[in-house]
Amino acid sequence: MSLHSLYSRMQGFVEKAKIEPPLSRMERQEIGIFEHPQPLHFIARQVAALRSSGTAIAASLEEKGLAGRRRASRDGEVWLLGLTDAGHNTHEHLIERFSKLFRQEVRLTRAEIVSLASMLSRLDTSAREIALPRIDLKGEAQHGTG
Repeated sequence: MSLHSLYSRMQGFVEKAKIEPPLSRMERQEIGIFEHPQPLHFIARQVAALRSSGTAIAASLEEKGLAGRRRASRDGEVWLLGLTDAGHNTHEHLIERFSKLFRQEVRLTRAEIVSLASMLSRLDTSAREIALPRIDLKGEAQHGTG
């Protein structure tokens, strides 16, 4: 319960961060999770959204000049979404703000935060493997946990 409360509080702080151009909650979440070009289906999965929702968010970020799409070099069928310079600046702003507020709220040492992040990342990976089907590069669902 305390993790949920902390998450809700931190989400509220990030949502109130002044960002130009203004971003929706899903746009903030999407731009906050990656720095390097990623396949659109991967990004949609990271924010627990449908592939079509991820595509719509990507289009909105493109319209705002924060991201751009290009074809993957290995598989021309896959679109990668990457951040523009303005997108990288927005990403850094969100991460910096979140990190500062997180340290203030949890009052843990840097080593404790690194340890907590590692454990939460493992839990997140396990939860996603159980809850979400794996999707191959052609977008076909593969059911099963591993």
